Amino acid sequence: MSHDPSLFKRNDGTCNGGILPQYWGLGNESRGTPSKLPEPFAVEVGNPKDILEGWQEKWFYILDSTDRVTINGSQIIHDCQAMYIIPENNSGDPFHVQKANIPMDKGSYLIYGTAHMHSGVVNATLYAQDGRELCTSTPTYGTGKEAGNEEGYAVGMSVCYPKPGSIKINDGEIVTIESRYKNEFLTGAMGHMYIYLADRLQHTT
Repeated sequence: MSHDPSLFKRNDGTCNGGILPQYWGLGNESRGTPSKLPEPFAVEVGNPKDILEGWQEKWFYILDSTDRVTINGSQIIHDCQAMYIIPENNSGDPFHVQKANIPMDKGSYLIYGTAHMHSGVVNATLYAQDGRELCTSTPTYGTGKEAGNEEGYAVGMSVCYPKPGSIKINDGEIVTIESRYKNEFLTGAMGHMYIYLADRLQHTT
């Protein structure tokens, strides 16, 4: 019997415990989504004090294609599932809204936010526990035939770059993600919100 001598280490984000073990998800709908962090912030890797003695730090990629879905009407959920189904519209409402309450074990200053959604998306919004709007990400739809600009398909989502220090998510705060789609039958809908929090701000003298 072989023994895998690896130790999987996550960041301080949500959905830990291996339910959805990824830091960032990209697809066709993300080709026009900026991923650059504002200066002077960056993702730190390779800090010796964070690596256990006798271990080496390595990164790996997850190529994930999933069809796991949850049908739950208008209920508020938080189960870290990747996709869901929008049922046939029998209500007459123009939009289908899905919400998820996310507990943030460790908070800090919001410096970047965007959503990963699929075609049919209207927008996605992140709310603070007190109801404040923290970030709304809206789609860009293609208008042509060339790759990356396919007509009628989502090809990118807008990015929120709050002024550093202007938005803080507190430790233990419960934030809400609201994804909004056209209210028509759709399989494989997604409502991911990716955010970066700065553990500290740059001090000027």
